[in-house]
Amino acid sequence: MEKVEEKKLVRKIQNQLGRELKELGFSHTKPTFFVRQTHRPWYEIIHLHKFSYASSFRVHIALRHEYDNFDAIALNGPNSEGYKNYYPDFSVDEYSQNNCVSEILKFVKEIGFEWLENNQKQNFQRTLRNLKINIQQKDENIILTRNLLGLNK
Repeated sequence: MEKVEEKKLVRKIQNQLGRELKELGFSHTKPTFFVRQTHRPWYEIIHLHKFSYASSFRVHIALRHEYDNFDAIALNGPNSEGYKNYYPDFSVDEYSQNNCVSEILKFVKEIGFEWLENNQKQNFQRTLRNLKINIQQKDENIILTRNLLGLNK
């Protein structure tokens, strides 16, 4: 498959996935990021990594506290590469593209949601301690987080 054609298909899959995830409360904030905030102060993140060597994605799940001052989004949860039951690959035919979106959603629902829920509860106090939040930088860190997630448009 030609790279130009592959890029068009990637955008098509990302947009289709964005429509599906919107029903679950996620916003498609950047080409590879889907974000929702169900329990403040946590942002739940789905990130798609398109492999350069294949017509396939790796799906990452992440969680970020709004006060986090780290200057990148840490992909701190599970990813689809660690599981053998998920195949988010695609080709030029529409069936494979729809199947790719279905495989991504299956990973998000079966692995991602459970991980997100468990980690919000377990990591709340530990995360606050680890962030060593300076209350004077709280607003600055919220802006940083929102910018990194593409929420300040």
